[in-house]
Amino acid sequence: MAKKVSKSRPMSVMAPYNFIPFENKVSKVDEEVMQVRGKLSNDLISGEISYTVQAKTPIFVDDGNEQFYKDEYNRYAIPGTTMRGLVRANALVLGMGDYSNDIEDYGLMYRNVANGAEKYRYNEILGNRLVKIGKDDNNNDVCISILKNVRAGYIANENNKYVIYGTKVEQVSKATGKVNYYVLNEKNIQTQKSEKGFKFFKKHPDFLQHNLEREFVKSVDRRDRVHYNGTKNKSYKPFYVEITYENKDRVITAVGEKGEYSHKGYLMGTGPMNEKKALYVIPEISEKMAVDINYTYKQSLVDFKRDLEARRNSLKRYQCTSFFELPKKGKIKPVFYIELDGKLYFGFTPRLRLFYDYAIKEGYRVDSSKFDYVKSIFGCIDGKVGYKSKVSFSDAVVMGDVNGIISKKVILGEPKPTSYLDYLVQNEGKVTNTYNSKGFELRGAKKFWLHRDVVESKSNDNDNVKSLINALPKDTKFEGKIRFQNMTEAELGLLIWSLRLEEESEVNIGKAKAYGFGRCKVEDVVVNCYDLKKAYNTEKFDLDPFDENCDKDNYILAYKAEVKNKYNIEIDELESVQALMLMTDSTKIPNNELTRYMELGKKDSGYRMRINELIPLPLLSEVVYPNDSGTRKSHHNNNPSAPSGMNKSNSKGNRRSNDRGGYNKKQESTGYTPFANIKDILK
Repeated sequence: MAKKVSKSRPMSVMAPYNFIPFENKVSKVDEEVMQVRGKLSNDLISGEISYTVQAKTPIFVDDGNEQFYKDEYNRYAIPGTTMRGLVRANALVLGMGDYSNDIEDYGLMYRNVANGAEKYRYNEILGNRLVKIGKDDNNNDVCISILKNVRAGYIANENNKYVIYGTKVEQVSKATGKVNYYVLNEKNIQTQKSEKGFKFFKKHPDFLQHNLEREFVKSVDRRDRVHYNGTKNKSYKPFYVEITYENKDRVITAVGEKGEYSHKGYLMGTGPMNEKKALYVIPEISEKMAVDINYTYKQSLVDFKRDLEARRNSLKRYQCTSFFELPKKGKIKPVFYIELDGKLYFGFTPRLRLFYDYAIKEGYRVDSSKFDYVKSIFGCIDGKVGYKSKVSFSDAVVMGDVNGIISKKVILGEPKPTSYLDYLVQNEGKVTNTYNSKGFELRGAKKFWLHRDVVESKSNDNDNVKSLINALPKDTKFEGKIRFQNMTEAELGLLIWSLRLEEESEVNIGKAKAYGFGRCKVEDVVVNCYDLKKAYNTEKFDLDPFDENCDKDNYILAYKAEVKNKYNIEIDELESVQALMLMTDSTKIPNNELTRYMELGKKDSGYRMRINELIPLPLLSEVVYPNDSGTRKSHHNNNPSAPSGMNKSNSKGNRRSNDRGGYNKKQESTGYTPFANIKDILK
């Protein structure tokens, strides 16, 4: 049963980022404009732009070793690649750029154990069923949850090709479906710890998620559900270890060292969760190959590796990231897997992460452009033909002395596209869109909010998940240059605008943006254009071959005029441009409490509440103007001839009639839209 997006106001939801919407139409330039490298023409402009960057909060640009980046002369600097990325990101918005090459095309994975939009689908794929196992002291039925479609096996790396072998136990019982492994409950181990068969755990207490010497405490919640809470073992880490065991039917009666009991296998403890008490006994490996992953499910292997890399930082909290990795060449390790409907899911817990039906890029529903302003300025590859960049960014080097280093440890929790309530277009009161939803749509380009000051990272005793920040102090200044060659007036105008933005604009540079590090002002922008007659005069050498009449504002106006002429729109009035200007406006920085990460982990945390109730990310206007009652409906754009009306030319027809931007009257009645009409807000 599909779950619907909450109708609750989302101001209890906060995040340090939001999204710049994609425009339905992208700009187009002719191929001849791309092929100007190395040419000389009075119609094209070459020269350099100098600028300064002033840090309004402490700034940290990592050199890869948790130290601030230094250039070849041992000077603190912002790398040219960092500045290039910043300017290009702005140019994609201001230049109506094509994002198709910026969006990775791979499948995501998810796990919805107890909540979320895909809870029912998730449990159906795993075959989650309640199975009666007996009676309690009051003659009531005792049931356990069984994942009937999940099997255990062993994944092997054979010359860097991966295969899965089965176990010598084909099936634990008919009642448990395909299950061929045994489940041990820590509460039961505790009650039998003095018995011979379970003394193994007295010898190895760190194999348990809870302290064996502390009793589990029974409690009943308001829904009359019984819970048993133990004392967590802080030394526990996910593991697998070779053991021997005895069993009676599907119940493990003894666990011991190698050679102690008659059956061979592995004991496996997976990542800890609230109230989780399960350990798994996986029987001895079979010589029979179950799955040849490389041959049959190669894409699943690729997506599994990508998912692991995306989660690597968050897995540090388990203090054993190698547990979640694929085995190295010639090695083998226990694994859980499902083969179902032509798909393979595998991992290192029975509660597997599953692949979504659709890859990320399938949600980018904008007609691509072979060549646009951004590709023309920054270069691109078209098939086997490459077009060089017209710009070169030098490092922005620190000016003057640096007054000390600010060292802090923070959790760098990079938001992931798996957060469908953030990354995908949602509609209030309608079925929640995930990467399993046919026709889902990406919300836009992610961007971090500005912060007035550095905010403290939420307390966390686990230093394994923290990164060291060695920041330069507030007011540090850097000086950089951009050299450009053979650009049109419009291209140069877009480049200048993308660097400086508007008078009140500021940008985020470097790491730890979520905590307010790296809020910067780009200023002192000076444009020097080469005078070709001076630069290439063979009779007289000129040390200053620049045109003194190079007005940066005129070039920006030239770009806007060209867009107006080509597309009949005012570029400043596009939703995406207004969103960028709002998120970079230093006079409208939201309250820190509205742009922080929500608390994770606790079952009653704000984040868990949000997932349970399916509350999407707030509108930009709701974050900037949180006390403006009725914001959600008062900022819709009901003018069908407004600039985003350029979308009418889109070949996809009425696709956006109820999507992300409040673009038409129909949305007035359908409810939630991720973006307000910012032109109205700024009046």
